[in-house]
This record gives sequence, C-alpha cells and structure tokens, in this order.
Amino acid sequence: MRYFYYMVRRIAFLLLFLVTHCFSWAQNASESKGPMFYACKKGKTSLPSFKIQQNAISNALWHEADLLSFEMFVDLDPSIKFISGRITYNFKALANLNQVRLDFSDSLHVVEIRYHNAVISGIQANNVLKIDLPQSILKDQLDSISISYEGIPTSASGFGSFEIGMEDTVSRNPVLWTLSEPYGSYEWWPCKQDLNDKVDSFTVHITVPKENIAVSNGLLINLDSTLTTKTYTWKSISPIAHYLFAIAVAQYEVFSDTISSGNQIMQVDNYVYQNSKTEWVDQFKEFRSIFSLYEYLFGTYPFNTEKYGHAQFLWGGGMEHQTISFMYNLQFELLSHELAHQWFGDKVTCSSWADLWLNEGFATWSSGLCYERLLNGIWWPIWKKNTIESVLEEENGSVYRSDTLNVGSLFNYNLTYRKGSLILHMLRWELGDEILFSALKMYLNDPKLAYNFASTLALKTHLEAASGKDLTQFFNQWLYGEGYPTYTLSTKFEDNSALVLIDQQTINAKTPFYEMHLPVRFYNKQSGQHFDARIFNTIKQQLVEIKLPFKPDSVSFDPDLWILAGKTSFKSLVDQPLVYPNPASSKINVSIPFTAENKFFALYSLDGKLNTSSNIQSDKYVTEIDISTLSRGVYVLKTIADGYIWFHKIIVTH
Repeated sequence: MRYFYYMVRRIAFLLLFLVTHCFSWAQNASESKGPMFYACKKGKTSLPSFKIQQNAISNALWHEADLLSFEMFVDLDPSIKFISGRITYNFKALANLNQVRLDFSDSLHVVEIRYHNAVISGIQANNVLKIDLPQSILKDQLDSISISYEGIPTSASGFGSFEIGMEDTVSRNPVLWTLSEPYGSYEWWPCKQDLNDKVDSFTVHITVPKENIAVSNGLLINLDSTLTTKTYTWKSISPIAHYLFAIAVAQYEVFSDTISSGNQIMQVDNYVYQNSKTEWVDQFKEFRSIFSLYEYLFGTYPFNTEKYGHAQFLWGGGMEHQTISFMYNLQFELLSHELAHQWFGDKVTCSSWADLWLNEGFATWSSGLCYERLLNGIWWPIWKKNTIESVLEEENGSVYRSDTLNVGSLFNYNLTYRKGSLILHMLRWELGDEILFSALKMYLNDPKLAYNFASTLALKTHLEAASGKDLTQFFNQWLYGEGYPTYTLSTKFEDNSALVLIDQQTINAKTPFYEMHLPVRFYNKQSGQHFDARIFNTIKQQLVEIKLPFKPDSVSFDPDLWILAGKTSFKSLVDQPLVYPNPASSKINVSIPFTAENKFFALYSLDGKLNTSSNIQSDKYVTEIDISTLSRGVYVLKTIADGYIWFHKIIVTH
C-alpha cells in the first residue's frame, strides 16, 4: 500500500516538475559559479543579505525533552521535488511533559501522528507542529511519538534546503540533495532545530527508483530491492546536530579506499556523478596526507567507527555533513576545509550561530595548515597573504555575529571564515605551537564538549588553562572588536642596538587599541645577518630599545605574516625630542634619542606659569612626566639638550 501510494504521487509530481522546473534548471546551470568557488563554502560571497523570520527558525524550543534517537522512512525521486516520510522519535522527558513541539514547515502536510499506536492530532502553524499528549509524561520517563508527512519542501533558508537538478546537460540524470545549515532542517523533516540537543543515534530508510543510490550519514547497514526501487538503510550511532543530517540521491558512480584511524580500518567512500569520476579520482590523491595531518594535529578522526566520504552535489562549494561531506569537487582547499569540520563543527559544534567562527574559522585555518605542511609548503605564504588582504577589506563588523537571523551576514566570508582563521593564526603566534595544539586537543576531548556544543568561552577557558595567560583582552580585540591596527615604526640604529618608536592607529574607533606582540626583524645587509625581535606593544605610542648581536642597518615588520595589520609605515627617528602619548591624561614620555649632555625639560601653561621642571639624566632614553594633577587644557613643553631648545604643544585630557 505504501509503495502504491508513493507511485501515484510520483506520477503527479513528475508532471508538476516538467511544467515548473525544467526551464529554471537550464537557466541556473548556465549561471553556475563552478569550481572557481573552491575556497568558499556554500557560496557566501554572493549570498544576499536577507533575514529569516524569527518564527521560522526559533522553533519548538523543546527544552523539556532530550531527543535520544529517531528512525525515519522516506520515499524520494530525484526527478520530483517531493518528499513522503515517517519519523519516530524516542525521547526522555526533562520535566513533566504535556505537549510535544517540533519545527516543521507549514508547506508540508502532516498525514498522521501516532502515540502508543493511537492516532492523535496536532496543530501546525508558524512552522511549528504542536502535539497535545493524551496524558502527561513524567520527568525522566522515556517515550516515543511518530509523525507521517508529505509535501513539496521549500528552500527558504538561504542555501537550498532540499534541491533537485540534473547531473549535467548531456546525461540529464536527475539528482537530489539536502543542505540544512543553518535553518533549513524544518523545511524537509520535523525536527528539533536548535543548538542545544544532539540526537544520540538514528536510522534512515531511503526508498528511491532502482537506478539511483541514496547516501546519508553513518554506515550502510542494509539494501533491499524490488523490481522498481531500492531501499538504502543508513545508521549512525554518533550524536549529531540537526543541520548535519543529510540525504543525497543520484545515479552515482562509487570509488572507495580504506584508511587507518586509531585502532580502526575505516572505509572512505566517494559518490560521484558519472562524468566527474576521472577528475575526482585524481583530486582524491591528496586526501590521505590531509587526513593524516589532521589526526596528528587534532587527534583521532571522531567518527572512525563509522566512515568518512564525499557525495557530489551541484552547489558551488561543500557542506560538512557528519561522516559524508557534500562536495562540488575535491579540490585541495575544499577537501581540507570540509574534512576539518569533522573535528570542528561536527564533533564539537558551535552552541550559537553567533559563534559560527568556531566551525568556519577553524576549518579555514586548518586548510592553511595543510598549505603550510603539505604540497612542499609553497602555498603557505600565498594563503597568509591572500587571507590578510581579504580581511583588510572589512573595516566594520566583528567575527562574533550577533545578528544571527541575517544569513548573508552570518556567513560573511571575510569575517566569519577568514578573520576567524586569523584569530587562530595570531593565537598560534601569541602562545606557540606546543601550547596551542595541546589546548585544542583538550578542547576537542573535553567530556562536556566532545560530541556536544561549545561556546567561545569554552575554547578560551582551555587556551588559558594551557597557557596560563588571561586572553580576555585578545578576544575582546579580535573576536568582538572591529577593524584592525596599522603601525608606523620610527627607528634609529646604533652600535648593536636599535631604538624603535611604535605608533599604533586603528582603522575602526570601536576598537581603539590592540595589545599584542609584534614581530620586527632587523638586518645587517652587508653581513647577511638578521635578528627577530618580539615586541610587546602595550600603548599606542611606545619607545623600546632592542639589543642586537650586530649593528643593524634596516628593519621590516612582520615579514612572516603572523598578525593582521594594515600597511606599515617606516620612518627614521630624527635627533629631536619625542613626546608621547599626546593627547594624554596621566603621564607623558619625553625621549631624546641620542647621547646628549645637559638635558632639561620644563612644562608651562599658556599663561606662562611653570608647572614642573627637571634635569634629564643623560643615560635615560625615556623620561616620564606626571601630568595627572594638571587641569584639562593646552600646555607647552620646553626641552633643552646640548644648547638646542624645542617647544611642543601638549594637550591634557581628563
């Protein structure tokens, strides 16, 4: 009966598809971005800034229950945008429970709801399905409920939650895929769409026309066939977030490999469209080295008792569905990006879309690590340069995405992805490799976070525990702050030392200062020597003396591209007093950067009244003057050295 019903629906919706979709597909195929979009997941740079209505995503908020597992049966035909399914949830009540609430699109139709083998009713409105229970479920009680449904899924969430198309214009083989991130799950199945509850396990039975292969998460545990259909049964025993559950259907070609992970020999399966197989087989050659690098850096692959694999789809990028990434192709950066998500995003998932950088920043940075340590390292400097230059285009906006309803803004490529990756790159500079990678393994294996959700605070806690440093200022600057710093370095070289005056400006007033270590390299070109200094920049204008093993003749700023900074200017320190900071509220510093005798200063108000004066010690480069007791206003600083006199206007602020 179920199969007959499915066939009737298939014929009806095939006619609807031919009328409404064929021309649309031909037009979209000609506009596809294609493989030029390798580095960008899900096409963010071209995504319009649009908002999702609150009631379309904030869901059931069904915090009164813990979803334990589900079993799903779905009938799909890749030539028809239609779904017919049944899902049974097993759950535990976290409080006395009178109602079940699930996120479920109003465009889909509830066929039947069963509770304890009895048919009950529900109310479907504002994309939420509310089901009043015949009797209360007591706290900690286990129970289950089953919902049968059907309809034409929408794709309003931004990335195409449930899509069909054609493999190519030659074969014209139909294909189907889902992509639910961030808010699309409810558009094709009733679910709990939030970031606080992972279902512990699931089984999905996917019935498709016999010429197709149906792919999903976990392991293929059964395949049943009839004269006209095949039913693929996939099972996962790993906790999974709602948006990482996915299905793809096509006339796939399959090629596989095995790889050692921990104490497991794991299958790596690749599902590819027929005309793409040669390209995919060639690109897949880099997979083994990437996988081995990640296990070395981050620990054992999180799902090694199940599988990893790739399934081709028509989106111009990739999506890190747990154990089975959906891919446009297997180009190196895309391959490494989506694989990294199995640790950062799938094993440990951001607990709020505002912290999406915990998924995307990590995956982008991980691709950079692959460029550093693989392919002979030739692409590492290029990756750093390109990443920094792209982020310098974003003078406004923070990596922390507070407007989580604006999908276009949420997936801002320069901020969420690239600046997020530079946060990790700069943490590596600040903490060092040993501390950083040790902290990341602790973060990934924290029992409260592993196969669960995490916030930036959780990551920060592990970084601080491993390093013994307070990273509050760092995260305030780089995660929550906006823009970036620029620097002017004024230098004076003497025998085996250099005086450096650092003048920091920021591109966005919302972040007035960046406290961090600066990489400065000094050279003696004649001897070919160089020396790397690490200067801790703590104030906007800062004079430091660097002792060197040789007499320097030139300098460069951050030659290895460790920090995010705008164009750096270089100047020579002239033989006249330097006064900084100015304006100032509590103190100013006076420096005469050459050996001089009879140094003296005097500070006057504009009416000529002397406020303070003193001799300056000849062996001191910097003299501090206390101005905290002065009234707000303009003053004149007079300095004398070797008979030369200079006057400086000083602005005192309180």
